[in-house]
Amino acid sequence: MKRIISFILGILMLFSTSGCGLMGKDKKEEKTTIKFATFYSAKSEEKIIEVYKKIIEEYQKKNDKVKIELITDYGDENKIKSDISKGEVDLIGLKRQQIIEYAKAGMLTDLTQFFTEKELDKKVYDVSLAYGLYNDKIYGYNDMPLTIEFFYNVDMFKKYKLQEPKTLKELFDVCRKLKSLGFTPMEVGALDNWTLAILFSQINAQTTGSIEVASKYNSDKNGYLTLKGIDKSFEIFEKLNTNALSKGSVDINYRQSVDDFIKGKVAILPAGAWAAKLIDEIKPTNFNYSVFTEPLKFVDEPVSMFAGAGGQTIAISQKSKNAKDAQAFIEFLLSEEAQKKFVEANYISPLKSANSNDNELQDKLLNHLNATDKNSVVFMDNIPTNMLDVLSKVLYDMLEGRVKYKEAWDKILKLIYQQ
Repeated sequence: MKRIISFILGILMLFSTSGCGLMGKDKKEEKTTIKFATFYSAKSEEKIIEVYKKIIEEYQKKNDKVKIELITDYGDENKIKSDISKGEVDLIGLKRQQIIEYAKAGMLTDLTQFFTEKELDKKVYDVSLAYGLYNDKIYGYNDMPLTIEFFYNVDMFKKYKLQEPKTLKELFDVCRKLKSLGFTPMEVGALDNWTLAILFSQINAQTTGSIEVASKYNSDKNGYLTLKGIDKSFEIFEKLNTNALSKGSVDINYRQSVDDFIKGKVAILPAGAWAAKLIDEIKPTNFNYSVFTEPLKFVDEPVSMFAGAGGQTIAISQKSKNAKDAQAFIEFLLSEEAQKKFVEANYISPLKSANSNDNELQDKLLNHLNATDKNSVVFMDNIPTNMLDVLSKVLYDMLEGRVKYKEAWDKILKLIYQQ
């Protein structure tokens, strides 16, 4: 009887051991799923999404125990905040304002040590890091950094022996010469009032810098009243309005300003570097354009020489259950292998070494990106949305002569705080 019981127990132990082995095998085959949410639209921004899909595919080939779930059109503010606070997403593409708000609330992972140890902080452009920077800590990086530029008609400048201006005085001298020749010196599509905010942001990068602006984010009226250099920004904007900008800017949109530029009606076009793509698509074959080689200095001692904008800033939720795996994917994202896919799709990569100087214009744009720093984030991305709306309205009123620079900032704050 004892032998029979021993035999049965042995069989049971054998099955038990085999079962554990199978369970262990199943467990090993389980994949870690990283949820990567982006606000890019599957309809309007399909191209950039396809780039991310290709990168994810390559990463999963190398890491068969990891699955990257890409979520697009992720723009509902309430859902974003809820999902980050609960750890429902791991990686997430955020706007600059969200980076500031969520970093202040302790909802994002501090990636400073990770970026430093992997030397990623040295490999990407400073403005790309600046988009993920708050209170001297790195919370992410911007995936499509671009500078704010002054495009100009090269043939017109050559024909009339005009030099690229480097200072406000030189710019105004060029504008006076162009006016005397019957040309419109400079134009912005003010009906799309974000164009005014872009121009103002380029000025403010030199007078104030983004670190100072971000430190005031969502402060009270008294906090914003102490913002350094802000009145100087409005003063310079008014000078540009008086001495350079076309009065007709108030009646046209961004697309019309680009059309006027390529048709030779306007000599200088202030715009983001992204305008080059549209210009190339619609310009005649004999149209020759570029951007000013040196930054146009608005003040003697600029805080930052250039302002820069970008796409999404990729961060990791503080509550992510897969933070280490998410960091590993970021490291791959910022590898040359991955970033070359952005370059092949005609995007400028945040990774310096991935880009190539294909032509003179590209060379200038990359040099300008290299000249960015932690103070280069555009002013419009460092202020709350309601303040941006009011800023754009006041800048438009300045174009029409209804508001003077000395009253502009106070008017904005009164409208926001209803005082």
